[in-house]
Amino acid sequence: MFAAKKLLLALALTSAAGYVQAAPVTLDGAAFSVTYDDALVGLFGTPTLSGNTLFFTPTSFKAISTNGAGVSLASQTSNFDILLKPSANLRLTSIDLNEGGDYLMMGQNSFVNALGQMRVRNNANPSMEIVGSIAPAAPLAIKDGINHNWAAGANADLNSAAWNNVGSARVTLENILLAYTQADTGPQMAFAEKKYSGITFNVSPVPEASTWSMMVLGVGLLGYLSLRRRNQQ
Repeated sequence: MFAAKKLLLALALTSAAGYVQAAPVTLDGAAFSVTYDDALVGLFGTPTLSGNTLFFTPTSFKAISTNGAGVSLASQTSNFDILLKPSANLRLTSIDLNEGGDYLMMGQNSFVNALGQMRVRNNANPSMEIVGSIAPAAPLAIKDGINHNWAAGANADLNSAAWNNVGSARVTLENILLAYTQADTGPQMAFAEKKYSGITFNVSPVPEASTWSMMVLGVGLLGYLSLRRRNQQ
């Protein structure tokens, strides 16, 4: 009975310790802050905010298949919330993702790829979402048994009127590395590793009320002049 109580206490402490370790972390920048759950970054590793770019330099995000082992997958998905500072008087215009790493293939029946998605969702209106596919800038196709670099990226354009006043957004980053070798075809190796992911939040100043008034007045004046010319013809 005493042993059972000790076991239950140990399990409770372990669970509590795991709960305490999972906590939101906020990185504060000049124009905005980025918040994430430190228990959910996984293979990405701990991010760093430098200027307008949130970046990761993972050390164990890799997929390996050798000598017909079949498909090997390494994947990770995590969320990052960006909150613009009202005092900065800025708006989000676009979000760019740039990634890179290296790969190695040996044998004609070896294959690697790096792919995924970047999703941007309006926190105030979750039905507003932009999805960008992540794909390599060039095919990962060299099979000479030597390491080669790869690069990939995605973009979310937030310049539409619907996103003009968005002050907070959630970025969901999904990364997948794939390595494959086919059985019974001799010595083979397929290896892909991610070494960098950078999410850049591009912002621009929000026009002052006087600027908007001048723009509306200008459009109205152009419309009046156009109508007047038509009437004079």
